[in-house]
Amino acid sequence: MRTIILFLSFVITIFSQAPELKVELKNTSQVYCVAVSDDGKFMATGSVGKVFIWDLEEGRLVHCIKNLLYPVFSIGFTTDSKSILLAMGNNNVEMWDIESFTKTTTFFGHSYMLKDLKVGKNGKYFLSLDYKNKIILWDINKGKALREFDLPVSLVHSADFSPSGKELIIGQMDGEIPIIDLATGKTIKSINNKKMLSEDYRPGMSEDSIRMLAVRDYSLGNIVLKDDNKIIAYHANLVTLWDIESGIQEKYLPLNFTPSRSVVNEKLDIAALRNGKTLKFFDYNKNRIIDSAFLSGNDFNALAVHPSGKYFLTGEMDGSVKFLNRRRAKR
Repeated sequence: MRTIILFLSFVITIFSQAPELKVELKNTSQVYCVAVSDDGKFMATGSVGKVFIWDLEEGRLVHCIKNLLYPVFSIGFTTDSKSILLAMGNNNVEMWDIESFTKTTTFFGHSYMLKDLKVGKNGKYFLSLDYKNKIILWDINKGKALREFDLPVSLVHSADFSPSGKELIIGQMDGEIPIIDLATGKTIKSINNKKMLSEDYRPGMSEDSIRMLAVRDYSLGNIVLKDDNKIIAYHANLVTLWDIESGIQEKYLPLNFTPSRSVVNEKLDIAALRNGKTLKFFDYNKNRIIDSAFLSGNDFNALAVHPSGKYFLTGEMDGSVKFLNRRRAKR
């Protein structure tokens, strides 16, 4: 039986500024992905063949879903905080009830491994993305696909709902950001026409090899700011801020590292950018890096934000999830 270790009163300052490590929850399985329920009561972490579900109010592990045959690469809670969606290594998405800890639905439709999923804020839909650039929009209650999107590009690294929930916002390897109407499947507009070629990243790599690589192997990412109607995009060592409505690039900032994963805390106007052991906090209104930290490292760069806005969560290779607190109010 694996040992579960809780550090409930462990408080140390790990930055020179405000961020503090407030709580660390730990098991012995590397954290591939982490998510917190919308009501802030539960946290789920995915790993190889397992999902751990934590009660955050009591600071304890409440259940471990075991004997899954494949890794869990992405995870998300339904908006009612009663179920979790698991993006599996066998091309399927599974939905589990977190009260009975039983699988209620399996979503079939992908023919390639999954790398991401996002749950819509209206609670009715979620989208999943695989390594062949297929995106599927799903009806959660009906358990079926509503529309499929096959994008003829070398690599789609991210997909998310627009702030209105009516469009898809796509991140492509060449830097272009298409916005697609969910109802018609047509591209409404495309942001960033200063495209970067795949050769800028990995010279001589075949198309199949490019598709097989995970998002974490590139410094590529988009974050949709739902409250501000903007997009943060990072490519290599440059981060840019785009206005969705006008399509105008408002800001850019060169970085001294290449982030592989990111998450935004809109209550603080801060995005956390991570690459392995390095974590940097980007204030997108001030357009500057305001803090940085050095973590234990994780190949999958797992990140999340607590819905209260009080904590950034980082998933680590040693099985721990660290809760980082920034004591700063939104302007």
